[in-house]
Formats: sequence, structure tokens, C-alpha cells
Amino acid sequence: SGLSKEAFMQQVPGLILAHNLHGIDIDLRATQIAALALWLRAQRAYQEMGLKRNRPKITKSNIVCAEPMPGEENLLNEFIVELQPKVLGQLLKVVFEKMKLAREAGSLLKIEDEIRDSIIEARNQWKSLPKIEQLTLSPDFKDPKPEQFTIFDVTEISDEEFWNETENRLIDSLQKYAKQAIGDQYLQRQLFSNDAVQGFAFIDICRKQFDAVLMNPPFGLFFKEHFPWLKSKYPDSYVDIYSSFVARGLQLSQGKVGVISPRSFLITPKLARHREKYVLQNLNVLLDLGEGVMDDATVLSCAYILDSIELCENSIFPAFDRKSLEDKSNNLDRSVIFLDSNNTYLSDKREIGRLQKTPILYSLSSRILHTISSNEKLKDGVLIARSGLTTFNDFRFLRLRVEVDPKDIGELKIWEPIAKGGTFSVFYSDLPLLIRWSTSGNEIAEENQRVNGQTAQARQASSYYRRFGGTYSYRSRKDFGVRVLPAGCIIGNKGPA
Repeated sequence: SGLSKEAFMQQVPGLILAHNLHGIDIDLRATQIAALALWLRAQRAYQEMGLKRNRPKITKSNIVCAEPMPGEENLLNEFIVELQPKVLGQLLKVVFEKMKLAREAGSLLKIEDEIRDSIIEARNQWKSLPKIEQLTLSPDFKDPKPEQFTIFDVTEISDEEFWNETENRLIDSLQKYAKQAIGDQYLQRQLFSNDAVQGFAFIDICRKQFDAVLMNPPFGLFFKEHFPWLKSKYPDSYVDIYSSFVARGLQLSQGKVGVISPRSFLITPKLARHREKYVLQNLNVLLDLGEGVMDDATVLSCAYILDSIELCENSIFPAFDRKSLEDKSNNLDRSVIFLDSNNTYLSDKREIGRLQKTPILYSLSSRILHTISSNEKLKDGVLIARSGLTTFNDFRFLRLRVEVDPKDIGELKIWEPIAKGGTFSVFYSDLPLLIRWSTSGNEIAEENQRVNGQTAQARQASSYYRRFGGTYSYRSRKDFGVRVLPAGCIIGNKGPA
């Protein structure tokens, strides 16, 4: 409004930082570094415009630290006493209480949900307050300098507008509260005020909806003492903290969510509900990266984009298998376009959705996916599939063949060969492991009894022990091969057929 195009372009970097980019981290140092990096990007933009002097000042960024509200209860109570009407103090106490978990949970906190009922209750109480003219002897009396909320009519405004007005009044009151003190008390009040304002900034971000959400979430188990809280808030995604962040990202997004995380969500049975509710139906594109991506973390990773629920329409998604690339950083540009057709797949969400627990097996052909999901099963006359025993103590009961005297190896002897799984092999895999069966497996049965109170798992499928067998191992559309028998199968001395 009234600005030339050149003047407007000079304001753009500051406007972007003030209105378009938002970020949350639980580490204050990370937020400071991110804010500095954005400031430097703005300065680079000014340099490219040829501005050497009189650059527009960057007055605001929205990179906030998730921290509890300040913990000085005496200062909080002192501040609340001065607030009028009392309903503001009641609302502020609720906010302070609900923010206690902010440092551990970050944006997982769902603070907007935690305080929603309190905002509604405060608004209703505000509506019921007597008007100023009702408190005077003269109905025509008007206060010459009314406070903003004294004349603020909340009957026709939304809860969102009420919160914004309330927040502005609280921040203004906090600043006045800090300025009224002197000496050491001033410093204490100033810190209290600044920390509270930062807390409100975190709440503001959590109450927004974004066109795009980007994340590299932490992974692993949540804090043990707060795990029940996480499970109650994210009942489908609590198994790993990164999956909870993905669920939260979709709630905050009205567009797309970009994630780089461990790839365990693709197949892990414990994350089946998370896959079905948040991932599969919303999956836009998948880049399977494998190991060596997240600095020194020994984790298999992948990057993917999810559409918000409203935008998700297409049932086909592209998947790029780049696990075998040695230098992934120099080849990512080829991984998001169809120039490199090797290990690039188009997968149908509907076919994957028919699989039990919906593992995202993007590399399987439609024919194989249909076969797996079909109700038609192989009859026992063609193939018998069984799971074998569990030792419950591999260190005690398993040995390598080279560690045992050959005369003690064989049927009805102390040690017998066992198939314990292994890596893919096109034609043949050696079976180097032995199990201390001791003719009857009684020692393993006792361990089973000690751990689980029964012996069934120590002799699972025992009627199939020492019989010939083999397994199919699937690696890609071109490769089928034989590998070791299923884990826990005691095999004959001649090995599998």
C-alpha cells in the first residue's frame, strides 16, 4: 500500500521471517542457530539487491523453543493478583500448568487442545461479567479512558479471536509488571516476563495450520516417566517417538508433510496402526535411503512426503530404492525424478492395503501382492510352513560348529544343527550354528518354563525336526533363491534339500 515495487521487494525478506516461516525445537541453542541462519539468509538477499546501507531491520522471527512457562510460583501469584478481571488469572494458571511438559514433548504437547476448554470457559465467564455502566449510579456514565477489555464485547467473536485478544492483554500486562520493579526485583520480573512471552509464542505456533511441515524427528522410546502420557495422546503411534511426530505433523498441516526418519515404519508390525491411519493413505512419494544418512546414527532411514488427509486422492505413489548408493548426497537429485529407472517403482496403495498389517512392500509386483493378499493358501501337500523353537538364551544354548567336538554333533547327541535365519543367498547358505539339544531339549524347556511359565515354545513344530526342507527368499522382481530354513528348525545332518 503506497510502496513502489523496489521498496516492497526490500521488505520481503523481513515479511517472510515474520509471517511465513515457523519452527519449534526443545533445545534453545538450536532455535538460536536457526534464527541466526535465517537472519543471514535475509542479509544475503539484501546483498543481492545491492543494499549495502540502510537495510530493513529484521524485527521478528518465529523460531521458538518449547519450554515450560517460568517456574517462579511466587512471581506468578504476584502477577495474577494484579490482573483484572480475575478470569484472566484463572486462564493464565491453566496455561502455566499445561505447559509443564513442553521441554520433554515439544510440539507433541498439543497445547492448543489442552487449553481449549479453559479458553471457552474464560470466554463464557467474560460474557457474564457486568458492564461498566451497571457498576455506576449513572447509566449514561462513560469512562473517558476505557481499558481495551472493559469495552470488549465477546458475544459475537470466536474463541480464536478471544484468545488473541487475551494473549495481547496478558503480554502487555507482563511488560508493565516487569517495568514497575526496581533493582534485583526488576531483573527477576524481566526474566519471568520474557520467559512467559516465549511460552505464548510456542502456543501461537501450535494453534496454527501450515501449508507445509518439515521434520527430522528424534527416534526411539519416549521418556519412561511420561510414556503413559504419550500413549494416551498418540494411541496409534506411540511405539516410536518419530512416528508420534509424523502423526502430529499431519494434524498441523493443511498441505504436505516432509519427513526424514527411520524406515522401520514401512514393515514393523508394532507400527501397523500408524501405517494404516497416517502413512499409507497419505503417502505421496517415498525415497528409501538405507544406512549412512543421519550422520553417525546407525539406523536405516528414508525420506517421504505425506499429503494432508484433505489432499490425499491418488492411489499410486512413486518409490525410489536408493539403499545401495554409496554416496547418496550426490545422487538425490536423480532420485526424485524418473531419469534413473533402476530400482524405481510405482506402487498401488490399494493393493498394499489388502496385506495383513499393511507392510509397505513397494518393490513387489502387483501379481505377487495379489498372491500374498489372496485368501487362497498353499495346501500342506505342496508346502508346509512352521515356526520352530525359541531358546530364550542363545548365549547358553547356541554354538558355532567350529567350537564343538565333531563327535558330539548329530542326532541324539549333545549338539545338533539348527537353522537360525541369515542374509539373502541366491543358491545356498551355510548353516554354521548348533543347538544344545541333548537328545530331548529338556534344558531349553526348563528355561522356557522359567521365562514364560510353560514349555510349548521350546518344542514348537517338533514333529518336523530333522526333515528335509528349504525356503524361498525374495529379494527383487528378478531374484529368487534358497537360503537357510526358518529360525528354530533342527535339521538333519545332511542339511536342507
